Amino acid sequence: MYQTQSNAQLLIVELTPIVHYKQKRWKVSFPYHEGLIELVKQVYNRKWSKSMKSWHIPRNEEAMEQVNILFKDYKVIVHKNNGEHYHKAIASLQAEKKAVATPAEKTVAFKSNQHSPKNKILVREVEKGLLHLHMPYKKEWVSLVKCIPRRQWIEDLKCWQVPHNKQSLMMLRSLQGVMEWVSLPQKTQTQSDKQPQISQEQKDAIIDLEEHLMLERLSRHTISSYKSHLTRFFAYHPKKHPTAIEADDIKNYLLYLINVRKVAVSTQNQAINAIKAYYEKVLKQERTTYYITRPKKPNQLPKVLNEEEVRAILKMTPNLKHRCVLMLIYSAGLRLSELIDLRLSDIDSQRKQLLVKGGKGKKDRYTLLSDKCLKALRIYYKQYRPDYWLFEGIEGGQYGRRSVQQIFQSACTKAGIQKRVSLHTLRHSFATHLLEKGISLRYIQQLLGHESSKTT
Repeated sequence: MYQTQSNAQLLIVELTPIVHYKQKRWKVSFPYHEGLIELVKQVYNRKWSKSMKSWHIPRNEEAMEQVNILFKDYKVIVHKNNGEHYHKAIASLQAEKKAVATPAEKTVAFKSNQHSPKNKILVREVEKGLLHLHMPYKKEWVSLVKCIPRRQWIEDLKCWQVPHNKQSLMMLRSLQGVMEWVSLPQKTQTQSDKQPQISQEQKDAIIDLEEHLMLERLSRHTISSYKSHLTRFFAYHPKKHPTAIEADDIKNYLLYLINVRKVAVSTQNQAINAIKAYYEKVLKQERTTYYITRPKKPNQLPKVLNEEEVRAILKMTPNLKHRCVLMLIYSAGLRLSELIDLRLSDIDSQRKQLLVKGGKGKKDRYTLLSDKCLKALRIYYKQYRPDYWLFEGIEGGQYGRRSVQQIFQSACTKAGIQKRVSLHTLRHSFATHLLEKGISLRYIQQLLGHESSKTT
C-alpha cells in the first residue's frame, strides 16, 4: 500500500510523542515520499534526527495547526501517551476549510491610531494580499500568529502583518469569534495614485527595452528601475510615438522632474540612463541627437554608526536568524542583494572567508568572515537547517529584501538610534571602522568590491 503513491489518501502520517533533549516533541513518521518531505519542512522549528532517522516537530497547538493545514490531503494518526490514537478524517478537514467564511461586507471606518479593544482583534486589509492584525497581548493569540508563514511584526504600527490567503485564515479560524474586520477610510485618488497612461506603441517600446536589458543580463532591480522611468517619461508625452520624441521633449521632461517633482540628483540620473538605454541601445540612434547634460552629484559623506550603536542594534535583535543577517552585513561589508544571494557553499570556514558571487558589476570577490559571526552562523545552521540559500524564507527560497530592511529598522527603533540610517549604513560603518583601525584603503576597496578607489 505504501509503495503506491499515486493516491495521496493511502499515505499515512503518524505523530508519536517523544522527549528530545528535555523538550516535548512529536516524532513524524511516514513512508518515503518527496511531497511529504517538502511539507514537513514547512513546519516551524522542524528538525531531523540522525539517531531516530525521522523528523520531529514541537508538541504544541501551533504545530498541530500547521499539521492539519499542510497534511490536509493525507491521513494523520496522532498517538497519545496511553497508547490510544485517533485520526482526523479528510472529510472533516475539508469541512473546516470550507467553514472559513469571507469577512462580512459591512465594515467600519478604521483610524490608524485606534487601539484594539481588550478582547477584540481588529483586522484590516491594507493592500491586496496583506492583512494587519491589531490586538492586545495575549500569549495564546501571539503564539498562534507566530505560526503563520511570512508573518511580520510592524513596530511603527504596533500590529502583526500576515498574508491574506486561505492558509492564514485557516490558522486563525479559532479566533474568528474575536476578530472584527475594519476598513480604511475612503480617500480621494491623487495624481500619484493613478497609473501612468501610455499608448500601445509606448508599451511595445518598454517591452523592447526590457528584452534588450535581459539580453545584457542586467539585474532584475536595474531592469525594473529602467522600465519604471521610461514609463513615466512616455506618460509625460502620451500622444507621441516613441520615435517622434525629440531632444527638446527630453529636456522638458527633465525640467519637469527638477522643478515640479523636485527629484534628487540620483533620480534624475536614473531617468537619463533609462532614456539613453532605449534610444541608444534599442533604436540605435546617435548620441549627439539627444545629448543631455548630466547634473553634478553632490559630494556627501555617508552616515556611519559607531561601534557602540552597532552593538546596541545587534543586542536588540533577539531572533537568532535576524541577528545573523545583520552581523553578516556589518562584519563582511555586504550589500543587501549580496546577502540574499549567499549560498551555503559560499562560506569557507577554514580560511574564514566569504565568497560573494556576482556582486555589483557582475564581479566576484572574497571578504571577511569574523570568528564571532562564524560561531553564530554554526548555531543558526543547526537550528534552522537551510537547504540551499544561506538565509531562506519560511516557505523556502531566498529571503525577502523587504524583510531584511524591516529587521534593521525595527532593531534601530528598539536601540534608540536617532540618526537617519538605512541597511546600507552597516556597510559604510564596516569600511569606516576598518579605516579607523589603520587598515589600508586599498585593502578596504577590495573587500567592498569597488572598481575605483574614489568610490571607497
